[in-house]
Amino acid sequence: MMSVITNISKMEKRTVLKIALVLLLIIISFFLRIKSLSFPLVNDLYSFRQAQTAITVQDYFNHGFSIFNYKTPVFGPPWQVPFEFPIYQLSVYIFMNIFGLTNVDLGCRLVSIIYFYFSAFALLILCKMKFSIPKIYWTIFVVYIFTPFNFPWSRAALPDYASVFFGLMYIIFFEGWMNHLKRSINIKFFIALICGIFCSLCKATSLFPVVIILAFSIIYNLYEDFKNNNSFTMKNILNYCKNNLIYMLKIALLCIIPFLIGLLWVKYTDFIKNQSQYTQWLTSESLRFWNYGSKSQKIDFNQWNVIFNRIHRYFAPYLLICLLPISIYALYNMRFKVKTIIFFLSLPIAVFFTIFCLINLYYIHDYYLIAVSPYICVLFGFGLYYVAFELTKKKLLLKSVIFLFVIMSLAQPREYYSYVFYKNKSIEPNTITKIGNYVQASTGKDEYIIIQNQDWSSEQLYASNRRGFMIRNKSPDREMLITNNFTRYIKRQESEFDGNILNSFKLILEHNIDKWEIYKLSDY
Repeated sequence: MMSVITNISKMEKRTVLKIALVLLLIIISFFLRIKSLSFPLVNDLYSFRQAQTAITVQDYFNHGFSIFNYKTPVFGPPWQVPFEFPIYQLSVYIFMNIFGLTNVDLGCRLVSIIYFYFSAFALLILCKMKFSIPKIYWTIFVVYIFTPFNFPWSRAALPDYASVFFGLMYIIFFEGWMNHLKRSINIKFFIALICGIFCSLCKATSLFPVVIILAFSIIYNLYEDFKNNNSFTMKNILNYCKNNLIYMLKIALLCIIPFLIGLLWVKYTDFIKNQSQYTQWLTSESLRFWNYGSKSQKIDFNQWNVIFNRIHRYFAPYLLICLLPISIYALYNMRFKVKTIIFFLSLPIAVFFTIFCLINLYYIHDYYLIAVSPYICVLFGFGLYYVAFELTKKKLLLKSVIFLFVIMSLAQPREYYSYVFYKNKSIEPNTITKIGNYVQASTGKDEYIIIQNQDWSSEQLYASNRRGFMIRNKSPDREMLITNNFTRYIKRQESEFDGNILNSFKLILEHNIDKWEIYKLSDY
């Protein structure tokens, strides 16, 4: 009796130690991320895109929030350039109001981190459904929260991890509903539907890998359901479809409704953007090449090589890339169930399909890899598990060497970590911040500014906490400027910033319809 109690006690002690280790790793990863919360968005990676998201939150506080008519005030009235449905922006606004925050940079970073950890636990749940061995899904979880790529982007002002979270939950509840015996329209059905809709609305590009993974899962489930009761003849297949028509219609609804609602939102945003001559170039049709690229791009080895090198460098540096073929070998060697093999094989196909469809976006922006980051981490995380726990059983020294090797490899992408820890990055106000402070001191909140030669980047308007107009290809109509009280004008010179605020910008105050009085920033 005492020996049984002792064994139970030892098992409980091991369980507690394992839980404590996981909690410790989560806490470490969290504190590494919050170290850079004070790092200004306009100094950060892809500050153009982060400011585009954050300026909507800023406008919520200045002018009130709206769901369907939210503002990105960079092209004058009606101040709208809608892209994604503002789930993330509303989350930040609500979060900041609940906790009494006023710093939009901080609010965006905190909400991004929260959504990132939501996605991490969603990935854990999904992997637990697929792999019966706890060490596998916990290894994948640790790889996801510590992979170099996810450090800078998990605290960026972007809606991507929110969309990834909803996409993972969509898969979880969709499959949970299909595995339910009754397959009625129950709570799992509705949660799957809502998560699918939110993923599609929050960032449609995150839905691409989810579609492939679910396609494999649906086909396998229908195949298993059919073969358990029938032989493969055309008559039996037709009878199966007839007898299970309602079930297949429900599957179709779960697939089609999120897509249709996402498509309706795109059509709505196109309608809004077509209302202004200055935003018509940002409709989905006008951006078709920008989003999907050309046929030649899709077969261009150099572009694929750039993307592959990013995956190699930011997910599995150096020899860690070998974990991918090791994963495939381990999948065969460990004799998993067919559904696990199907899931695993769907992941590289989902990653490839997503990049192939959106080749231009993935070639130009490395942060688009956020959408496929969970699935890449499963591929490498499973290989790491096999090396660390199957090939090296009871070989503590070898495990320690592997662990040190992983840590050293993950430490290689220094340019990414420098944004997280900003050891070599300045957190002092840059030129954009200085100009923003000057504009805020020189203008009222109801005055608007015009910026030239900065493309349509929201950075300066966000730093200035003002609405405005970005002169890009078309100069603004003069009557529109007078009518809408545009009284401040900032012009960026053609030359790059040299760090000298006086040589880079001019402030021009408009006093009447005929004359622009020019004041250099010499007295700043």
